[in-house]
Amino acid sequence: MQKDGITSDIDSLYERKGGKLDNGKYVVGRIPKKMPTLSNFQKKLQEREKCEDLAKILVPFLRGNSLRYF
Repeated sequence: MQKDGITSDIDSLYERKGGKLDNGKYVVGRIPKKMPTLSNFQKKLQEREKCEDLAKILVPFLRGNSLRYF
């Protein structure tokens, strides 16, 4: 997802700064970025013309639905 700065370059998966993570641990060097989820992708599809049907197909696989573990 280009919006998040994630590209085909492996370094784009990380931030260059060190610091504290959400789980309370500290990191020196690169911090992994928060990765997009299937829910993020489904929301983007809903916003695009001609993709509403595909967005509806993905709903059972999202968190909180019956097939979320698939």
